[in-house]
Amino acid sequence: MVKVVTDHSMPSLAGLGWTDFFGDQLEPGEADLVPTRIATVH
Repeated sequence: MVKVVTDHSMPSLAGLGWTDFFGDQLEPGEADLVPTRIATVH
């Protein structure tokens, strides 16, 4: 069975499990980077 995803809205990082724990691990030079989450790898 194939599941079709029709909701293309972007979930928030908090909704994906991002907490201050992860933000506290960023180095000063990484402050301008946008945190993202990799969902799949092909």
